Amino acid sequence: MVLFAYAALAVISVRGKSVTSDEPLHLSSGWASLVLSDHRMITDNPPLVRRLAALPLLLLDVTFDPLEKAWKQANPWEWGLSFLFRQNDAETLLAAGRLPITALGVALGLAIFLWTRRLFGLPSAVLALVLFAFDPAMIAHGQLVTCDLGLTLFFFLTVAGFEYATARTTPATVLAAGLALGGALAAKFSGVIALPVLALLAPLARRRAAVTAGALAAMLFTAWLVVWAAYGFHHDISSDPEVNAAFERTWPSAGGPLAEAVVAATRKLEILPAPHLWGFLHAFNHGPRPAFLLGDRSDEGFWNFFPVTFLLKTPLYTLLLLGAALVFRPGRRSLRREAFLWLPPLVYLAASMTQTMNIGLRHLLPVYPFVFVAAGRMAEFGRLLSVPLKALLLVCPIAVCAFTYPNYLASANVFAGG
Repeated sequence: MVLFAYAALAVISVRGKSVTSDEPLHLSSGWASLVLSDHRMITDNPPLVRRLAALPLLLLDVTFDPLEKAWKQANPWEWGLSFLFRQNDAETLLAAGRLPITALGVALGLAIFLWTRRLFGLPSAVLALVLFAFDPAMIAHGQLVTCDLGLTLFFFLTVAGFEYATARTTPATVLAAGLALGGALAAKFSGVIALPVLALLAPLARRRAAVTAGALAAMLFTAWLVVWAAYGFHHDISSDPEVNAAFERTWPSAGGPLAEAVVAATRKLEILPAPHLWGFLHAFNHGPRPAFLLGDRSDEGFWNFFPVTFLLKTPLYTLLLLGAALVFRPGRRSLRREAFLWLPPLVYLAASMTQTMNIGLRHLLPVYPFVFVAAGRMAEFGRLLSVPLKALLLVCPIAVCAFTYPNYLASANVFAGG
């Protein structure tokens, strides 16, 4: 029922709202990648989530002009607008393309519920699920054709899957964790943060070092296959030699002799798809972008952009529960459990704070599932909480969600004026 409410709010509240700036780019390039096996419309993200979003378009009568100038010149922004608004019916394509993103949101809610129940029990799982399902940011990004919610799902599944696989190491659990890792790497280039997270968590495995190392190796191999699958197992950027030659002339710098040598070897051996390697280097070669925070403007970004944004965009009740979770440790103590809960979001936050691209809370979205799990553990207090207080914990998210409807993308908490 809770997940149904989440899906309904995501689908209904977006009606009547304009397209966001990135959606034409993501949906059009996802269709080209899925249907044409052509990756010339490279963006700063791998194609997995975009291809998933484009799946419903296979059932529609989609018009495509291979002679259009923007397509021939591999201009993703211009072609995305043309594909969506001039060649096709934008409203129909957007409505269809947004549905798989909502489905990813439902899967994320289910994953949060199951992992919280595993760690802290059913009451905590219910609270964590409610915090997720009625969080304005989760609803907002569960209704847009972007890659952020997909990365959030796969990053969370990678950590939860690795926790389970290191407790019960079987081929099935290792395979599942590897598929999740591959999903993170193929959803967004910032999914690479999952690799140092796994390295830090590996010493806490409940298995011998050799077994853990073998499990990690199997996960990496599986993830590598998933990345290739995201590109349809095609190495070249396009089947058009002219397009490949154009990208060859604009190959991004790797940032140093050693890195250049590694990239050259990777290209020569065709270890990764060419569009993946090109896109990864391009994404991390972006120059400074203008940023705005608390009345100030900067061309270099702000080191505290994401912490401040988190404090202003996260509902107050979630912040209070998270603060309580930092102070109190109800239930049995476990260093392993605490590390799997707190270390991944802290590493992701730290990595985000080093970036100069300060363009929205969505770049911090993978932190939130762990926030909901941590906040949900406060339900472990059980008998110490009165029945009215327990009811309040569930009513507050629903009330704030109803008050914010339908403007979830623009929502802020009381610290920012509501």
